[in-house]
Amino acid sequence: VVLAAGSWTPYLCWRLGLFVPIYPMKGYTAAVDVRAAAPSEQAEFPQRTICFPDLFITRLGHQVRLSAFGEFDGFSTKPRADLEQRLRMQSQSVSPAMAKLAPTAPVACGLRPLSADGCIISGRTDEYANLYLSVGPGHNGWKTAAGAGALIARWVEQGTGVPSTADWGFKAELLSPRGRGKP
Repeated sequence: VVLAAGSWTPYLCWRLGLFVPIYPMKGYTAAVDVRAAAPSEQAEFPQRTICFPDLFITRLGHQVRLSAFGEFDGFSTKPRADLEQRLRMQSQSVSPAMAKLAPTAPVACGLRPLSADGCIISGRTDEYANLYLSVGPGHNGWKTAAGAGALIARWVEQGTGVPSTADWGFKAELLSPRGRGKP
């Protein structure tokens, strides 16, 4: 069984008598529909991913998705007005066309599962030989998802807790749940 339940992983593990140090970080995103822009402004919108220090911009079909900062607010996914405004202000600096559409773009929040040390928790648990965890990328989930999936698939396929360093070129055992949570 692979448990990859995001921010809800600690609750499910708690039901099994396990503590997993994952915390829900509320992340803010806005989606700008570029079809609302004038045809002459279409070229002003990004065509590929752009990363600023605290703003990530990704083109998804007819939308430009703006992803930014996070906060700790329990399991609430309701945007705070001041942070929603901050996201809109940051996005307006991208282009004049974006500045026109950002004030009315819908803002949504989701929970990013963040581990206490910032590294994913991935591997077999000591307490249950058939339970594997894959959780905790926080704001790096979109960058680490494919690699985390490959790791956990290999571990489950091999039936091992953690593959050797030779398999991956790095110390994969550092991602293991062993020693990072408490039964």
